Amino acid sequence: MIVDHVARFPNIYDLLSGRGSLWFSAAEGFVTISGLLVGYIYTHKILIQPTLVVKRLYRRALVLYISVISLALFFMAYSHLILHEGNFVQGSNSLFGLLFQLATLQYSYGWAEFLTHYVIFLLLAPLGLYLIAKKHSILLLLLSCLVWAVNLWNSDGQTRYEFTASWQFLFFIGMVVGAHLLSVNAWVRSHISKLNIQRLKYILWGVALLLFILNSFLSYGINLISDLFPSISLFSETVHKIWTPLNENFFSWWTDKATAAPLRILFGVVMFWALFTFFNRFATQIHKYTNGVFLTLGRQPLFAYCFGAVAIFFTEKYIPSPSKPGLVFVANFLVTSGVLFITYSFTKLFTRYTSTKTLRSPEFRKSID
Repeated sequence: MIVDHVARFPNIYDLLSGRGSLWFSAAEGFVTISGLLVGYIYTHKILIQPTLVVKRLYRRALVLYISVISLALFFMAYSHLILHEGNFVQGSNSLFGLLFQLATLQYSYGWAEFLTHYVIFLLLAPLGLYLIAKKHSILLLLLSCLVWAVNLWNSDGQTRYEFTASWQFLFFIGMVVGAHLLSVNAWVRSHISKLNIQRLKYILWGVALLLFILNSFLSYGINLISDLFPSISLFSETVHKIWTPLNENFFSWWTDKATAAPLRILFGVVMFWALFTFFNRFATQIHKYTNGVFLTLGRQPLFAYCFGAVAIFFTEKYIPSPSKPGLVFVANFLVTSGVLFITYSFTKLFTRYTSTKTLRSPEFRKSID
């Protein structure tokens, strides 16, 4: 997500992010895995300790709400007072109107705005958990799917609430999967042999890889190859003539990001499950050879996201793209790597600080006595 938001292309990270122009993105996975964790952690507690579950989810929603509002105010104040930029939102001619839109999550400014959707998802999460715990997962999915379908057919996906109405489907799918993850895993292992499970994984990984390559090729790869190898420019033009009208008249609607269109969900499920099983299979090796980078970012996703938003904001404002074509690739790589490194470094420091604070807290000392 950071690579897509920095948006300095081309660079080597294209091989991972797809320049944010694919039929799926990290954002969908971010929402789905958030719902998965909520379902996995809280489903068995919602009937036993409903007050505790609601308190924790709503406290998390409040932290997200304060974070996104604070960051938006900081970005706007800095832009207005230091950079002398204005006109942050249309339709708001007064400071009160602007603050009202911020407070009601109709508007945000900067790269942390995605958190506004999470606030609403978390506010709705206790109801979803209750339905799942009462064995009404199908009813939850039907209600969520109905909201998604109505919004898909009647919305342009332009307003924040329309976006939320579409993407809530991903969050609740994740909740249902998380709630039943252990039972489904047990059923699969008892009904399918280890050899066939391994074969299915390889097939899933292969399909996901082919989907990523095809999507990357059609989205930006064909132009990149044509620039590198002018001799195949005719082939590039032919593909472009065939694909462009097909995409504009048909495919783009079915893979639209704002409305979480059907094919986007389908492709997202394939990629998410492929990555999920791949990381689960090679978790030890990935942790070892990346020096725990993914684990550090995964343990503090809110801080990493918010600090990344700050790093991206200042990068966008103060680091221009190079004017010489020959320097673009290297410069983009260095800038993107710099933002990633800074975000990781401060997230690691924050993790150490919070860990030390937890160890020193009276609650923790009491729990181990």
